[in-house]
Amino acid sequence: QVALRSLQSAMPAILIVALLQFILLFVFSVSNLTAFHDRIFACSHDDSIRSKQACINVHMDQVTGVLVPRVFSTPLGGDSFDDLGAAILAVYRCLNRTGWSKIMEAVLYATPPGDGTVPSHRTHVNALPLILLEILANMTLYQALNAIMVNSIGVTKRRAFLTGPQKCWDATVTAVQTARREFVRTTQSVG
Repeated sequence: QVALRSLQSAMPAILIVALLQFILLFVFSVSNLTAFHDRIFACSHDDSIRSKQACINVHMDQVTGVLVPRVFSTPLGGDSFDDLGAAILAVYRCLNRTGWSKIMEAVLYATPPGDGTVPSHRTHVNALPLILLEILANMTLYQALNAIMVNSIGVTKRRAFLTGPQKCWDATVTAVQTARREFVRTTQSVG
């Protein structure tokens, strides 16, 4: 019952934090869409091929022994920064860390704008938007959510864990204070 009252009293603040987190998710999705649209590619089944033009023909799969066509596509599967829905999904996965390492690795090896060649070395500047997202979203907003919950539990807990005599005493003090205010108010208006 205490937890339910705490959650109920904290709901407006939780909704504000959730709205702020959604706005942050949307802003970072749009910024990453702008920064990495059509820039995250790799040649399937062969990491040594760095350009779109060289990623042709077929490749013998070492595991199955089957000839597989080479495809120059995103290594992230459904997560990419090629449209807004996929960008929101990719940023959300970064937030809850289900695909963080795969997305970060692909972003580090993103192709330069206008070039079809995948760089052979990491470009650490590409990681700054995702690192900034982690700092802002995970550290700041989650801490705000925790502070809201702790504060609301502290407010409701003060009364909830009192014993019967303590609740009686608390009610008596409140009644005396209310009566004193009423007495002072009525005597001032008469006199």
